[in-house]
Amino acid sequence: MNSTTTKTKVIWTYIIGAFVLLAYIGMSYQSSTLEIPDSILVKYGAPYAKDIYDGQFWGVIANSFLQNNFTLFICNILFFVFIGRIVEKKNGTWFLLFFGLGSSIITSCAELAFSGDPGVGLTGVNFGLLGYILLSKKIVWKNPWLRASPWFFVGVVLFLCAEQIIQNDYKIAVFSILSGLVFGIVVALTQGIKWIFYFTQALFFSVSFVSLLFNPYSSEWHTFKGYRHIKEGKIKEAKIHYKKALKISPDNVAAQYNLKLIRIESLINKAYELHLNKDYTSARNVYIQILKIDETNKWAKENLAELP
Repeated sequence: MNSTTTKTKVIWTYIIGAFVLLAYIGMSYQSSTLEIPDSILVKYGAPYAKDIYDGQFWGVIANSFLQNNFTLFICNILFFVFIGRIVEKKNGTWFLLFFGLGSSIITSCAELAFSGDPGVGLTGVNFGLLGYILLSKKIVWKNPWLRASPWFFVGVVLFLCAEQIIQNDYKIAVFSILSGLVFGIVVALTQGIKWIFYFTQALFFSVSFVSLLFNPYSSEWHTFKGYRHIKEGKIKEAKIHYKKALKISPDNVAAQYNLKLIRIESLINKAYELHLNKDYTSARNVYIQILKIDETNKWAKENLAELP
């Protein structure tokens, strides 16, 4: 009597792994360095925060599959292929695809919402897989070496975080890591209860989507809203958003610069009107105010020199 067992083929783990590998090779070749600059990442599909808020929502998926650091690239791709193929074998091809895309969206949105930068790399996705395999009843490892392997990944990531802290380079995707862990744990705990599973997933994705449209606690979101209002000619509303952006993050360079431009534009209009009405004393004071804000302003310099 013949018995047959059905094995799930590993497909998406290898496809995603190959994509990450080829993308990193392409970016490294184009930039001639293993540390990929932002300009190259943008070309390959990792838009800036303001562009994501402006409608390039696909960036919260694409950015997860692009790496900008060689050490983290090696660590991430090895962990993803090793753990991903186990998860895909146990749960099926479509589960792994859903998990990869879902964790990418949720971790990128969380990082964007709380840090102002969606980040890049598979770290959030991998911590999602880590959370899942730690509590999933479907995955049981008898081999102690295999059971310890996920913690090796955690150790490497913590080492890289410590290295960044020592170098005063605080680009640690804390919110991506935490949200990935939570997502993976929730999937593992609710997988056997359909209505709870679907409810929690709907909640995750709803909150993520809303955070892209409305996030009053994000300096980057307020900066984007200010930029949008300027394009629409709503200067007063733009000033409000830029001031809120600076209240949240005083070192927001874009908000500082655009608020300065709004101030200069307002003073230019005032100076022009005073000069036209031959109120030269008041016009002189306004020209001086403009030059205090922007000492290279050619228009103010020329008009100040023409005053009687």
